[in-house]
Amino acid sequence: MFSFSALQHTLKSLTDAQTFIIAYSGGLDSHVLLHAMSALKNKNPDTHLQAVHVNHQINPNANHWALHCKKICDDLGIPIAIETVDLNLKPGDSLEENARNARYAALHKYIDKNSVLLTAHNANDQAETFLLQALRGAGPKGLSAMPAKKRLGDGFLIRPLLSFSREKLEKYALENKLNWIEDDSNVDPRFRRNFLRHAVFPVLKQYWPTVMDNFSRSSRLMAEHEKIISEIAQSDLKRVVSDNISLDIKKLLLLSDARQRLVLREWFSQNNLRMPNEKHLKHIQKDVLNVASDAHPVFVLGNVMIWRERGFLYVSQK
Repeated sequence: MFSFSALQHTLKSLTDAQTFIIAYSGGLDSHVLLHAMSALKNKNPDTHLQAVHVNHQINPNANHWALHCKKICDDLGIPIAIETVDLNLKPGDSLEENARNARYAALHKYIDKNSVLLTAHNANDQAETFLLQALRGAGPKGLSAMPAKKRLGDGFLIRPLLSFSREKLEKYALENKLNWIEDDSNVDPRFRRNFLRHAVFPVLKQYWPTVMDNFSRSSRLMAEHEKIISEIAQSDLKRVVSDNISLDIKKLLLLSDARQRLVLREWFSQNNLRMPNEKHLKHIQKDVLNVASDAHPVFVLGNVMIWRERGFLYVSQK
């Protein structure tokens, strides 16, 4: 069962912050989050709330939705900022990816070290993300799906509804007579997540009624394993890194092939670079690491360049 007290319990386990930025689309999930946070604030006057609605200007009803969100926030006494973004899509661009990136860029502006961004991702979203990652052939990191808490700029992003199903949130919404937006794009099967939601999961539920909970649990277990793997990778990286810039190839080659790839991933992550996939990592091992010591190979991945020089591995952005 979902309630504001259940939400309060979850938040207390994740943060001691008192200032919350709520990503409010106007849909069912974010409206439930907004309403429950309003109830929480009424019980805890020291709590500060700010809603942010991002208008992507994609749907013909987008401006109407923004007005709807403002009215709901006005009724609840919660200040709201409307962020209008222009996606500037080019041929071949992913609408989903560009919209997500633009949304987080807009939300990012409202976060500082004393505040937390709340999004309304729920257990169903987590299960869908897990299956999407599995279909892409993702490893433990991808299968960990969405973390309940992660750093975002100077603050944190928290997803306090991850343990609650969409069905439980809808029950709360109906009981509290909430008026939410139904985005018609949420049933468009051209989007992969919608295809899973409306065509795949209903079939899976016929045979595995607890499929959502099972996938969510698997993602939590994978996150635990990924944390252990990350600790190993960080420890290995410390042993092979030189001057916080390059990697000592001789020391790196003492590790197994699999641990070499872990170190390379961690190296990319700490340098905030585009993460290479397994194929890219094996190319780096074959064509850069395991070549003659006097060779000067270069590997290019997008705007990232990797090369070796005098027994050390370097990486930079072009």
